[in-house]
Amino acid sequence: MKPPVSTLPFVSVIIPTYMRPQRTGQTILSVLASDYPSDRFEVIVVDSSPSAEMTEVILRFQQNPRDAARVHLLRKDPEGPGASWNRGVGEARGELLAFINSDCVADPGWLSRGVNCFLDQSRLGIVQGRTLPPPGNPPGIGSRYYCYDKESCIYDGCNIFYRKQAFEEVGGSSLYYYWDARKDSQDLLTRLIPLLTSFRYILEYTGLDTDLAWRVIERNWKTMFCESAVVYHDVRTLNLFRWLIDEGCYSYAFPRLVQEHPQIREYLFGRWFWHRSHVFLLFLLIGVFGGLLVHPLAMLLGLPYVYIRASEPSRFWRGVLLPLRSLVYLPRDLITMCFLLAGSIRHRTLIV
Repeated sequence: MKPPVSTLPFVSVIIPTYMRPQRTGQTILSVLASDYPSDRFEVIVVDSSPSAEMTEVILRFQQNPRDAARVHLLRKDPEGPGASWNRGVGEARGELLAFINSDCVADPGWLSRGVNCFLDQSRLGIVQGRTLPPPGNPPGIGSRYYCYDKESCIYDGCNIFYRKQAFEEVGGSSLYYYWDARKDSQDLLTRLIPLLTSFRYILEYTGLDTDLAWRVIERNWKTMFCESAVVYHDVRTLNLFRWLIDEGCYSYAFPRLVQEHPQIREYLFGRWFWHRSHVFLLFLLIGVFGGLLVHPLAMLLGLPYVYIRASEPSRFWRGVLLPLRSLVYLPRDLITMCFLLAGSIRHRTLIV
């Protein structure tokens, strides 16, 4: 039996955004279409854009009297998602917080199913929802997309629920996690590769959502994965350089995360590896050097890497093209491993 509407928890849906007025409008529409009772949730948009376009989008929603009372806009300086989450929570009236990114669309049942997990679970602090690429826009070659179909140690902020008490108990999100260009402009990696300064946003703010979740977990709050709380994350096509370096930029923060939250290591492949392909990438590197220095047969050590990368699901690489997939991913995996090793050296915590 469903609980009476009046007893359902009030929920604050928080949407941080930056320079995405139209996409944010789609996100708001999807949340407002929720099957959760309309008088039991509010939508708080925290906009860091320098322009006022988001204000115009919100005004369109506020022309509808029913939406005007539950869609709110907060403006702030561009200080990253951590500051946006904290600002949104500071104004939130809900006992539960639902976070969704401004490049996502919520399924109509997302809010109600995520909230239902908290009912009669007083020590449940975090519910992680299921994140998928949009059904009509499947990922292709060079795409960046998010897919979480089971509980992940990342606890990505694109689709996650917090009990407000748990969020506030740990002091909210950090403002910067790994690298703050304004305070650490002489970072070794960015001095060696100046072009990486164009990825300042990634390097500054990667790890904020993961760090926040693990601080909550370390306060003995429970977590849960809700498969039916679905959000569809936008698929972006990256240029070749961005695709090669993208995963590396995100992985750079991981050694510090493991240093500060050692339980994360349990989620790594073999406790030490970012991805299972990295295990066999090491064998490939040993095989190449062994083949050059000892005997050509040593290069056979690289075959497991080819097999692993070729056996992964792919819409493009099929049949005789499958082995070529490993050649495409090889430079990307090598770059990612270099980022991981740079972070590992800096924080004296080895992740490969």
